[in-house]
Amino acid sequence: MKFEPTGIRFSATVAAFDLMKENVSSTTLEPALDPSGALFFTGTVHNKGFELDLQGEILPNLQYRANYAYIDSRIDFDYSVSTPFAGSELMGSTGDRFFGVPRNGGSAWLSYRFTDRIAHGLKLGAGVIARGAREGDNTNDYQLPGFTRWNTFAAYEWPIGKTQVSLQLNVDNVFNTHYFESINGTHTVMPGYPRRWTGSFRVQF
Repeated sequence: MKFEPTGIRFSATVAAFDLMKENVSSTTLEPALDPSGALFFTGTVHNKGFELDLQGEILPNLQYRANYAYIDSRIDFDYSVSTPFAGSELMGSTGDRFFGVPRNGGSAWLSYRFTDRIAHGLKLGAGVIARGAREGDNTNDYQLPGFTRWNTFAAYEWPIGKTQVSLQLNVDNVFNTHYFESINGTHTVMPGYPRRWTGSFRVQF
């Protein structure tokens, strides 16, 4: 469902879903087989929940965008097969939460574009990304904690004849938060990157 009122720069989109996915694969956690890409079939995973997306303009030139998702992701059917390899884990049982999917997650962003003579072409923005706790594997024997990460950017663009030139500086993970970015369905957990600075230069003809 989408809502866009007339005369206001605002839109809202709400989506509800109830999805089933069959033959979802996961790794074996067997050191001798993982490098070769051997996989288990978990069975059927059931995802249900909703997503909300908002975007618009609070004040002239001050824009925002925010989204939130609630996802209940569970193993709806497992093959109930014992692991045939020493050192490997069970694929998860019916009713267990599927690994790596937070129940709650969202983000919010604000940006302001200057239009006055002195700072014309300058754009500043900041945003936050939040994720709830996630199961580390399909047997639900450990969790990764939730996290909140802040980002910001500054951009400046100007015309040169018919060419548009822009410079942009991004600062990701502004407060140098320690968090876990992703998992693989195994005990191999990837930490998130520390504070980083990224610059870009773009020319549009």
